[in-house]
Amino acid sequence: PKINSGNDERLELNDEFVLLFRFRSGVNGFKLMENIAQFCRAAQTYGLSSAEIFQTVDLYERMNLHQVVLCLFALGRKVTLSTRKSAPSE
Repeated sequence: PKINSGNDERLELNDEFVLLFRFRSGVNGFKLMENIAQFCRAAQTYGLSSAEIFQTVDLYERMNLHQVVLCLFALGRKVTLSTRKSAPSE
């Protein structure tokens, strides 16, 4: 479940792992890039390899959106696999 608290957003991926994003509001380019970099660090912490994670400029400057999509798919796959492993077996 997703939980919002001010500028924080908490996303519980499974019983053991929770992503906490602290969004910085504003239109300042530096703040936007900081948000993207924070997402990339969280994805790495969750276990994605460096080959699966995009660079900040890939998204910010829309230079390599293919890599951004690959990262999102890899994160989704990782979450799905970890959820299946932690599910009780019948």
